[in-house]
Amino acid sequence: MSETLAELARVLDQVAEVAAAGREPFDSDPRHRWSIERLWIYAGNLADRHCRYAGIDDGAEPWAELVRTRNLYAHYTPDQIVADRIWYETTTDIERLRRAVTSAQS
Repeated sequence: MSETLAELARVLDQVAEVAAAGREPFDSDPRHRWSIERLWIYAGNLADRHCRYAGIDDGAEPWAELVRTRNLYAHYTPDQIVADRIWYETTTDIERLRRAVTSAQS
């Protein structure tokens, strides 16, 4: 379980690193946006795994938020995903989620 949380923390760090490049590369290079989307999918998979192994209710936060985000990016078609939403949620939520995962590791 601790390996899963450690990997989740690394993935959230990567989301923050990619987002730190700024909005311009996010808007101008689809690979930048896809990287963020893919990292959120991976983070949600790890959060789901953590809940299953730790016996945590799937509605518990922050895990449920990570899984919902994963489901959105994994199952919506590209035309259903709004770039402004990805950017907003990434830049407003990443630090809170990183703190929550770090706290859970303790």
